[in-house]
Amino acid sequence: MLIHIQNLVEDSGCYAVMRQLRWPEGVHCPHCQSAEIAKRGFHSQQPARQRYQCHGC
Repeated sequence: MLIHIQNLVEDSGCYAVMRQLRWPEGVHCPHCQSAEIAKRGFHSQQPARQRYQCHGC
């Protein structure tokens, strides 16, 4: 996978690239590996950082 440095300049682009690298098949829980994940808003200190909640565990 090629990563363009321009995508890492802004926080939103950087977080998008990191999500794609960490979860290439889609977001899943690091504890139970469940794919039953719901978006749970954004981090209060880092507004580009998406928060998730697992429904499996």
